[in-house]
Amino acid sequence: MYGSDLDTFEYGSGFPRANDKIPESVDPTMWNEYCANSWNLNNLPKLKGSMLHSVHQNIAGVMVPWLYVGMLFSSFCWHFEDHCFYSMNYLHWGEPKCWYSVPGRESNAFEKVMRMSLPDLFDAQPDLLFQLVTMLSPSVLKQNGVSVYTVLQEPGNFVVTFPRSFHGGFNLGMNCAEAVNFAPADWIPHGGLCADLYRLYRKPAVISHEELLFVAAKSNHSTMDSRFLETELLKLFMKERALRECLWKNGVVRSVPMSPRRYPEYMGIEEDPTCIICRQYLFLSSISCRCRPSAFVCLEHWQHICECEPRKHRLLYRHTLAELNSLICTLGECNLLETQNSKMLSNVSDNTCAVARKVDGGQPTLVELAQQWLLCSANALRNPFNKVVFQKLLKEAEQFLWAGSEMDTVRNMNRKLTEALSWAERVQNCLQLMETSSDSGGEVNRISDLEVAELLDCNPMPCHVPGVLKLKDYAEEAQKLAGEIEFVLSSPIKLPELEDLYRRSCNLQIYVHRHNELKLKISLVKDCIESARRYLAEKCPASISIDSLYNLNSQIIQLQLLHPEAKLLGDLVEKTESCYSQCADLLKGPLSLEDVERFLQQMDGFTVDVPELKLLKQYRLQTISWISRYKSIWSHIYERDNYHILADELSTLLEDGMSLEIEGFASCGF
Repeated sequence: MYGSDLDTFEYGSGFPRANDKIPESVDPTMWNEYCANSWNLNNLPKLKGSMLHSVHQNIAGVMVPWLYVGMLFSSFCWHFEDHCFYSMNYLHWGEPKCWYSVPGRESNAFEKVMRMSLPDLFDAQPDLLFQLVTMLSPSVLKQNGVSVYTVLQEPGNFVVTFPRSFHGGFNLGMNCAEAVNFAPADWIPHGGLCADLYRLYRKPAVISHEELLFVAAKSNHSTMDSRFLETELLKLFMKERALRECLWKNGVVRSVPMSPRRYPEYMGIEEDPTCIICRQYLFLSSISCRCRPSAFVCLEHWQHICECEPRKHRLLYRHTLAELNSLICTLGECNLLETQNSKMLSNVSDNTCAVARKVDGGQPTLVELAQQWLLCSANALRNPFNKVVFQKLLKEAEQFLWAGSEMDTVRNMNRKLTEALSWAERVQNCLQLMETSSDSGGEVNRISDLEVAELLDCNPMPCHVPGVLKLKDYAEEAQKLAGEIEFVLSSPIKLPELEDLYRRSCNLQIYVHRHNELKLKISLVKDCIESARRYLAEKCPASISIDSLYNLNSQIIQLQLLHPEAKLLGDLVEKTESCYSQCADLLKGPLSLEDVERFLQQMDGFTVDVPELKLLKQYRLQTISWISRYKSIWSHIYERDNYHILADELSTLLEDGMSLEIEGFASCGF
């Protein structure tokens, strides 16, 4: 029994990790030192210089170590690592582990002997060596001229396996080991070879080799890294170029760029679809068909996606050949010396695409068809806009955009056509909306004057659209009206002027951006006028709150409203302030009942609720009440029998009279 491939993410690692709890028996300083150590297998895949540095997937066994708990004679069969990665195995404790290994340079000879020794098994399962279920005696391999090496791994030993080095072995007793993959730059060509094997045997890949190369190429790398990357990317470029040209030659002329990566500097955040035939990730390009929108194949298996005609197929590509060329040239510059790869790429770039395919009237090359397309596009931009012609040209351009730098002029023209089509459609939409709003006589669906100004702010115009001059006239009229609105809104407000501008704005085919502001201003002005009329028409005394009166007057002043009601309301405010001032003077005391009576008669029926006026009215009532009590007491003062009864009343009357501060109080006869 062999406890193999145990995920350390789930079961724990034999090496300390930053997120693990520090045991009480371990010195924290030493623990942290081992956590960051390069020989810690949890750190190995992402060390500087490793091609796996940018992989953000926690792939068990590749990015995250695996644990292996062995017993006597538990074995691991002949295999090499996923994607031909390097591997490092550490034996933590227990009995030794016996390894057998064949050098990677003799892997073909190894496979030949295996197929010769086990023909029936390989006939049944051509990908048998990927299954990790087959063991053959090392002596058989040696007898057939294959070099086999062995090592006995003791606890505390590291064992490193190299790319495409077949290895197998067994345990000599109970033990525990841990292993993980890593990938320095010299692994890159082996990874490319393994990707071809996976495609041949239709074995699902663990990661996308193409994506790994591109992410590594865009990150910081050393001169040695860039040499390996440049060589491998050049091979990828040559293959991709040949396959795309083959597709075009066979009639696959539709193409579309893939959606760009949100985080192109990281790998594994966004997953690509896989080929339904070879089951490989489709990072760089793929083929789809409208009959099976969810199915994709690689460029090598384009004929197997469906039975539709090639013209219904579509090429999806992440980078044009020109962009691939530029990336490889960047890597060549990092080497500081002109390598053979750079010379080869330069020659490829200098030669225009001479590939040809049969069309009506001959067999033109890709470049010749592109030249014809450029002439038609230039004519389309000069002639009156025709949406059908533009759409046809953009559809035809798809067959050129994926290519190299020789198609840069096509890409530029395609960009111009796209921008011109978008601009022309917006112009036509504006004109159509104007006609609709003019027929309906309403404000619905009108185009904004700012949007129209943006459309017309193109010099020169992207293309010739009939009706642009008409749109310019409308825009000038809207601009003039917007200026009038701005002037009126910043001047003293006259309601008839506002209503006239609003009517003109409603009847205009273009929506003036200050229309709503004008509408709101009219609404505020009408509300103020209505409130002022209601206040001025009020007859009930003290029915108007002084705060609401001041607020309304403040709004009218802020609006700079010129209206008869505004002036009358201002007079009411002045009368209110005068009332308040006279009340304040009277209340300073001492008060004269005659003065209060005279003032209250003047303010009789005043509709504003002035608090000080209320105080004067209360004073008047209290004073009249006091005088009445005074007279009542003096009418009984001469009745001798009541002297002792009136003493308390006289005392209270005295206190009340002093609190009222009645003028002439001292001569009241006390």
